[in-house]
Amino acid sequence: MLLLGLPAFADEATARENIGRLGTMARLTASGSPLAHAVCMTMCTLRPLLIPLAPRLVRDVPAEVSGEFLRHTWPSYSRTLRDVVLGHPVLDDLAVLGAPVELLHGRADRDAPIELAEELTNQLRASGRNIALHAVDGDRQLALRRTAVVVDRIRTLVSTTFT
Repeated sequence: MLLLGLPAFADEATARENIGRLGTMARLTASGSPLAHAVCMTMCTLRPLLIPLAPRLVRDVPAEVSGEFLRHTWPSYSRTLRDVVLGHPVLDDLAVLGAPVELLHGRADRDAPIELAEELTNQLRASGRNIALHAVDGDRQLALRRTAVVVDRIRTLVSTTFT
């Protein structure tokens, strides 16, 4: 199993602390502030104006993708953050998997700091789990910005699994 940029937060407090460092909107959303909802709704109202500007503001991803960054809704944004990142520590899930796990992680990933992925990897190895961490140059958008690296890891995994 290959996981890209896994948010390896040990618990909700660690997740909230790290997410809060990403910026005002992330901090407000992670803290449950009603202001986050108001800001998000304002952005949704401005979406028709912002989507055409997105490719000029986010130049290192395809234009179609930069526009998609703005197509979220408050429920999808806040619930994903709450249910997937804040309220779901991954250690338990990875500890019970029977398959080997490989983490591919960008060294400059601010959303999911590599230090936390290293800690998670060490914990799982200490308990006998088959897990490997591959750190590469890049941020959390490895599939978009480091496509060749991701494809190479997938090819390697497939060739060693099915040969």
